[in-house]
Amino acid sequence: MVWVLRLAGVYNLGWAVFMVAMPHAWWDWLGLARPNYEFLWPGLGALIGFLGLGYLIASTDPVSHRGLVYVGLGTKVLGFLGVLQNVYVLKIMPPAFAASAVFNDLIWIVPLFLIARHGWVESGKRGL
Repeated sequence: MVWVLRLAGVYNLGWAVFMVAMPHAWWDWLGLARPNYEFLWPGLGALIGFLGLGYLIASTDPVSHRGLVYVGLGTKVLGFLGVLQNVYVLKIMPPAFAASAVFNDLIWIVPLFLIARHGWVESGKRGL
């Protein structure tokens, strides 16, 4: 549990730095037009950075900090569903963009769910 949260924290902080420092790189690599509102990508990067800090804090005691795990899990599920909707339902983003949802959201959902479930169960045992 601890190592998954630490890895998630470091990964999210790295992705955040990438988004803020090189806001056009992802779009350029995928051959996509750069967004009209360029401030949104680095702004989202800042939020992802805070999630990374949350994962690192949660790694110190996943049961006591289970609320941070719940928030992180929620963002991963909703982020993944949002990308799927934009790519496959609304068709406003090309399928290549879905790669971001696989690496940034999908791979984290099951581990975060298991950690969140553990935190829920253990908090009941501890009376938290």
